[in-house]
Amino acid sequence: MAGKMSRRPNIVFVHVDQLKQSAIGACGCERVRTPGMDRIMNDAVSFDRYYATVPVCVPSRTSWYTGLEPDQSGITENPRWIDREEVHPTDLGTWLRDRGGYDSYYMGKWHIAIKPQECGFEQLHGSNPVGEYGDTALARAAEDFLLNHRGERPFFLSVGLLNPHDICYWSFRYSPGKFGIADRIRDRLPPLPPNFDPERAATDWTELEWRFYAHAYFRFVEMIDGDLGRIYRAFQRSPERDRTIFIFSSDHGQASGEHGHLTKGTPYEHSLRIPLAVVDPSAAPRRDRTHLVSGLDMAPTICDYAGVERMPRNHDMSFRPLVEGGAGDWREWLVASTPRMKHRVIYRGDFKLIHERRGETDRLFNLKDDPWEMRDLADDPAHASVLRELRALREEYDESREVCRMAQEDFERWE
Repeated sequence: MAGKMSRRPNIVFVHVDQLKQSAIGACGCERVRTPGMDRIMNDAVSFDRYYATVPVCVPSRTSWYTGLEPDQSGITENPRWIDREEVHPTDLGTWLRDRGGYDSYYMGKWHIAIKPQECGFEQLHGSNPVGEYGDTALARAAEDFLLNHRGERPFFLSVGLLNPHDICYWSFRYSPGKFGIADRIRDRLPPLPPNFDPERAATDWTELEWRFYAHAYFRFVEMIDGDLGRIYRAFQRSPERDRTIFIFSSDHGQASGEHGHLTKGTPYEHSLRIPLAVVDPSAAPRRDRTHLVSGLDMAPTICDYAGVERMPRNHDMSFRPLVEGGAGDWREWLVASTPRMKHRVIYRGDFKLIHERRGETDRLFNLKDDPWEMRDLADDPAHASVLRELRALREEYDESREVCRMAQEDFERWE
């Protein structure tokens, strides 16, 4: 490993859309071949317990680039735009440019609640997901940049790949059995997940059709893996590799039958738990299995690497100390939400509380013993103290948060 960088590092942030952590080979999935992502994860400090702020595109990405919680920004669902007169957001592109002397570049999918022209990024490649602006063309543009960039100023490059997002359109437009393909390849289809619940199923598909849908999702994952591999190989060959931080993640996950669900936006692990990997020239690769990390930590971490103060009203943490092997005073519990604040999710240790605002109901899971979230412990007397403690944390968080007008309207709709 190279030593510490003597100047502000370049920062490359590559993100995909709708990739759950459990759909990566290096994270234990046996149904996919993901050599590109596997190489990134194996070269990086990766985090097993990294969670989306809200498991849909716009809220998750807006938190990355503003450092604001959904309660602060009002961005709790797709699609929304920040009320700039009330919220006065700051964006990473502008902040790094003005505070750290960075050239801030963006290419690919945007889907952030501030218009691109209002941010401090120079857009290098468009975001139309077809033809010359599709993921493969985007990966080639990122490859060209990384291999050929020369400059005195450090750069921040954000690359937004689209897939495996488009599995959602596939499910809306086609019945998995429409062309009889599922039956012809039934021996190659994955089994239903252990927590598949036919009583809560989102469609009336047959078991074979559900399995074919999961199979299709894994193929979307493999498709984007080739583009990720191209970008990462370019990073490795880059003349500026030794002074560049490479971050890989996803904005949220995806259901492939878990709990009978089809897509994103739910309070379960398939929606919230996503990959995070950091390749830092000064850090030895390893897998962090314990620390609770949030999408809200992305902005303070990038600011930390850039050597600039965190953006205004950003109260979360930089995971750079974790990457570098320290722990320090890290959080003991973490909060996530679902669209329009329907659910608040509290993580602490092995336990997870899901609070649903409509009806004020709670579910409690031990993720170590029950990773598929199949045994609700909320009514178990043996776990009454855990339930009480996590409820108190949820109430503490809700009472202390800063809430803008749009978020308050979301809270009130569930009363």
